[in-house]
Amino acid sequence: MFEFSANIEYMFQEAGESLAARVALAADAGLRKVELFTTAGRDIGALRQSLTERGVELWTVLTDPRTKLVDPQTHEGFRELFRSAATDARALGCRRVVVGSGPAVPYQKRAVQLATVTRA
Repeated sequence: MFEFSANIEYMFQEAGESLAARVALAADAGLRKVELFTTAGRDIGALRQSLTERGVELWTVLTDPRTKLVDPQTHEGFRELFRSAATDARALGCRRVVVGSGPAVPYQKRAVQLATVTRA
């Protein structure tokens, strides 16, 4: 059996910028799981309240889709973003933090990028 989750960054935009309002629309559509890209600059309290009131689970949070984990010069910034996303995810009852590699570094071959991500 499959269960769908809605990425509320893309879906339910008719609710406006409020992620809490988008959660409400997702629940009204029958969805019980949602995901989002980043918690940075978001109203975590309102989001938590909407998730709880509507019985919706925040399935995943992405650390930050723009961070270049494959670039060693951005590792410390990535770690800071991850710590923040993980703290917010925990506060929202989310147990899954997605770590994207970020945009590729054009001058590195894919094997080098994968090795860099692994070391990080």
